[in-house]
Amino acid sequence: GGLLSGIAVAAKAIKPSIHVIGAEPRGTNALELKTEPGEDGDLGRADAALSLRRGARTPCEAPNTLADGLRATVGRITWPLLRELVDDVVVVDDAHIFHAMQVCFETLKMVVEPSGATSLAAVMSPQFQHHPLLVGCTDVGVVLSGGNVDLDVLWTDVSARAHPSVRQAATARFWT
Repeated sequence: GGLLSGIAVAAKAIKPSIHVIGAEPRGTNALELKTEPGEDGDLGRADAALSLRRGARTPCEAPNTLADGLRATVGRITWPLLRELVDDVVVVDDAHIFHAMQVCFETLKMVVEPSGATSLAAVMSPQFQHHPLLVGCTDVGVVLSGGNVDLDVLWTDVSARAHPSVRQAATARFWT
């Protein structure tokens, strides 16, 4: 909530009509939903999105997510800023965050931590692409932040998804 609320304060001060849409990891699987489907949708443990929908700060348990910098809950200080200045929060899964990191690395030649890639994952999502606030929108800004990537965790995730030959290379230790 701290980075999003700070961005929202600055963006709305410069251009009050701007739409600010945040990004948050769902951080759970369907068996661990904190909300009943249909009540608030499949938000998992995405407490910023849930809080905005309900209009009240709704802390959830820390999400189980690759985006370790987003495992906190919406704070008492940032909640009023989010409530007043953020138009919506798009919720994404870890697989989408991982894919966004891959796009950053392969296309932009940037190492972006999972928490920082969550915003790109949101922008690439159908939920964002078809968002009603974006009708007629021609400009979108995306904040890509942080380079704190735990390579052991990343390689474990890569190897779990990869072809066996890639899995072997990803888990090999060349230096002892």
